[in-house]
Amino acid sequence: YSVMLRAFERVPSAGMAFCRTRIVDGSGRLQRVTSGPRLWSGVVNGWVSKIATRQRVQAPSAVVARSTYEQVGGYREDLRFALDWEMWVRIAVRHAVWYERKALAAYRRHARSETARVRTDALAWPDVCHAIRLNSAHCRSWGHSDVSSISAAWYTRSAMRDALREHLAGRTESARRTVAQCRDIIALMGDTRSRGALERRLAAVQCQLGCHESR
Repeated sequence: YSVMLRAFERVPSAGMAFCRTRIVDGSGRLQRVTSGPRLWSGVVNGWVSKIATRQRVQAPSAVVARSTYEQVGGYREDLRFALDWEMWVRIAVRHAVWYERKALAAYRRHARSETARVRTDALAWPDVCHAIRLNSAHCRSWGHSDVSSISAAWYTRSAMRDALREHLAGRTESARRTVAQCRDIIALMGDTRSRGALERRLAAVQCQLGCHESR
């Protein structure tokens, strides 16, 4: 926190600051360190378009000024999985955001976490769809008309990867629920060429799951 405080002292207009994160497993073993949006610490240029397309900030790594929350409001109660992502976008369209290149925070990933439960139960994707719509609306004043398409494409691929992992782990019903929601995400895309490519990829994933099930 002492390092992050210096960011607000250097840039009083900053609404939030975040740092790189150590991703650890349930036993605290390091899995990887997240990458960052720039090589050195400082205000992130073009941050709105980066953060609006997908979640890039782990919650433990973020420090938000109290005055920022007072201005932009609290977390939305109609989001349960993507509520922090939507908040980072809401802040980015109003304030400068500082990035600290040091990995000062840790984020634990394990099978019994709330995030894992929501994803395994395929509850995350309707939430993501809602957040994409909200983020797209936040960005209209910035002229980012392609935010929804880029974001939907990224999360469709993420959902398909989740489905395949669930299937390989023997959680077939969870895989089916996830695949069934992919079309709702694709529907948010305006780019018909990219949309067609994703629909073909989805059909291949559905075939792959079906082929595995028939053996």
